[in-house]
Amino acid sequence: MYTLSLLWQIPLGVALLALAWFFFSLAFRLGSTLKTIEVVLDQQLGPLLEEVNQTVEDLNQKLPSLLESVNQLAVSIHELSEGEIQPTLHNVQETTETFNRNVTKIDELISIISEFSKQTVDRMSFYRDRLSVSVNDLIGFCAAFKAGFEKFTSKNN
Repeated sequence: MYTLSLLWQIPLGVALLALAWFFFSLAFRLGSTLKTIEVVLDQQLGPLLEEVNQTVEDLNQKLPSLLESVNQLAVSIHELSEGEIQPTLHNVQETTETFNRNVTKIDELISIISEFSKQTVDRMSFYRDRLSVSVNDLIGFCAAFKAGFEKFTSKNN
């Protein structure tokens, strides 16, 4: 019975040794990895944090003057808008309104001239037609008078 218990104890001892070796190796690698992480943090993260801290301090020092410059720029733009842009815009609007009124008057004048021209052409056509009838009548009367006079003189001779 003692040999039977020894048979299962040997593989168990080997398994425990293997497990101990695994944990020892794991602890060694974990310690090595932690050491590497510590070195990286000390060498790279520390200077990076110092640079970020310096940048924040620089921004804190320069931010009030930057805000003052932005406020002055906003005031200047507002003054420029009130002093020059708005009056110019108002003048452009007035000029545009005057121009539109003048264009409307010119359109009305062109319409009146066009209507007058049409009426003139219509009246001239009417008078031409009336005059042509009278001239035709006069020419016909003269031709008849001449023909009658020629007949009268040819019979008398």
